[in-house]
Amino acid sequence: MTLAEPAFLFFLLLVPLLALGAWLADRQRRVAWQSLVAPRLRRKLAAPASPLGRWLSLGCGLIGLCLLVVTLAQPIAGEVETTSQVRGRNIIIAVDASRSMLVRDVAPDRLNAAKTAVYELLEHFPNDRIGLLAFAGSASLQAPLTIDHNALRETLDQLDETNVPSGGSNLADAINLATKTFKETGQRTHGLIVISDGELHEGELEDASFDARQEGVFIVTIGVGTLEGDFVPDPEETDGRFRDRSGRPVLSRLNPAPLRTLAGDTGGLYLEGVSGDFTKKIETVISRLDAFEDEGRVQKRPIPRFQWFLIPAMLFMIASLLLRFLWVPARPRAVTATPTTTLLVLIALFGASPESSAWNNPLEGFFGSRALKKGDTAKALEHFEKAAEDASPEELARIRYGQGAASYRAGNYEKAADAFADALLSKESSLQRDAYSQLANTLYHRAMSPDSSDGIPLEERIDLMEDALEHYDSALEIDSKHKASTQNRKATEQALEQLKQVQQQQQEQQEQEQQESGEEGEEEEGEPQESDQQGENGENQEGEQGEEEDGEEGEQDGEGQEGEEGEQDENGNGQEEGEEDGQDGEQQSGQEGQEEGQQNQAQQSQQGPAPREDETAEEFARRILEENADFQKDALRKRGRQAAPTKDW
Repeated sequence: MTLAEPAFLFFLLLVPLLALGAWLADRQRRVAWQSLVAPRLRRKLAAPASPLGRWLSLGCGLIGLCLLVVTLAQPIAGEVETTSQVRGRNIIIAVDASRSMLVRDVAPDRLNAAKTAVYELLEHFPNDRIGLLAFAGSASLQAPLTIDHNALRETLDQLDETNVPSGGSNLADAINLATKTFKETGQRTHGLIVISDGELHEGELEDASFDARQEGVFIVTIGVGTLEGDFVPDPEETDGRFRDRSGRPVLSRLNPAPLRTLAGDTGGLYLEGVSGDFTKKIETVISRLDAFEDEGRVQKRPIPRFQWFLIPAMLFMIASLLLRFLWVPARPRAVTATPTTTLLVLIALFGASPESSAWNNPLEGFFGSRALKKGDTAKALEHFEKAAEDASPEELARIRYGQGAASYRAGNYEKAADAFADALLSKESSLQRDAYSQLANTLYHRAMSPDSSDGIPLEERIDLMEDALEHYDSALEIDSKHKASTQNRKATEQALEQLKQVQQQQQEQQEQEQQESGEEGEEEEGEPQESDQQGENGENQEGEQGEEEDGEEGEQDGEGQEGEEGEQDENGNGQEEGEEDGQDGEQQSGQEGQEEGQQNQAQQSQQGPAPREDETAEEFARRILEENADFQKDALRKRGRQAAPTKDW
């Protein structure tokens, strides 16, 4: 048996002091009585009382006090193993361990820089199943997919260029081995992170990337090294440089081409270097993977044994009170031990209860909820973190929901999404419904927040919106009458449609700019015929004016179309009389270009707002997003321009 809080045992030093104080108080009382009353009158004034009952009461009280002190020290004996359920994804990290990774063009060298990046990835993805793979001339699985990241760190510490005996850099073999490992898990999507210099790769890389794409593997490639490169070191040579068969020093440079191609073929991402917030960029790809429930870490929780001491302490306290009032004859005197004993009983009830112990503390969750209601998100997160220590799976789901709500209010949507995802493990259907709904709200805010217009590409924001719709559907599957999820889903559909319109306008504007650049090149080649073209354009304009005038006369005489068809005639889209009057103008060489310009203008007016002058496609898309973005950091509300999800927690 051990004690969780042994410092409370210092209170046992008060027990002998209390016993000494009780003896001195009794002696002083007897001395005062003897000095006041003559011996011959003592029997007549007060009946003789036996001190046995008083000392038994004091002894029971002191024993109960000692047991209460031991209870406050939180005795524990034995352990119970608990396995928590976590939601994770399958990720394999492939590290190039060839000789070229020893080049020191990055500090301290390429291999150690790659290992540092792996350490950061393990910290960034704590709940995911991660495996470690090393490759050179062949590939070798150093650690299988596991949730035990401490074991991965130990394996990574021992990784060097000698782990793979064969020389070279067979990147295709590494991809094939990772794909085979992923296939054995039975999941639909997987993530492969390759850290290499991309030099001297061997094998059929195209076939390997095709197989990986068919298996649902998203590959993120990270290039380490510089384009200038450096000589491959060799401590056995006199000049410290590795030489090829012809005796020339080998110069190694970063080759990003195969890495960039591999990432593009599998829908992944290529990063050059491991500096900055590269983990957040990788998160944009890993977030597309399907998360699944898996058994997490096995934890050993100590078994509290405070009941062994609390129950006897209560019995001794009750016995002390009974002896104090029943054994001793009633007479007018102060009972000094009763208030102290009562106070100690209250301390035992509230201080030694399992709810307030170090291994299970719901008060922290209460304080976190109260801080969240007051708007103090930082303090709320602090209380929730303390409450999450060694909590049961169901309690942990509720605590993670509170952490998600606090992070949501603080504007940290990435942590909020992770917390709401963990709350889905709850067995309570109402909490699952709210977690799905709030997770969808969080993804909506990540896509529509002003910060995302500069950091997250438009395509990824559309993916976030689509994921939000799926989570709303999951919430409605649990409770089809959930009003907040229904309204928020409609608002998200409208926002997604606007993003897709912006994407379409951006693509059309790029195509128009390319077409205009081609037309400018044709105009420069035909400058000597400028006067002839101006004459032809003048005739074309006269023909168009004739078409418009005839169209207007047709409207006044009742021969033309009415309403919207009349507006289309003014734009030159299908008015038969104008085409007959301007038939001579259509035969001119410049008429086709003007008709295409009018059609493009009509299409742009029907599709939505057009870009401003001297405004690029990226600036136009950013302006549309800012005009339609929800700048609020708290709950989603309906707005005048666009309906946004509302708060339901």
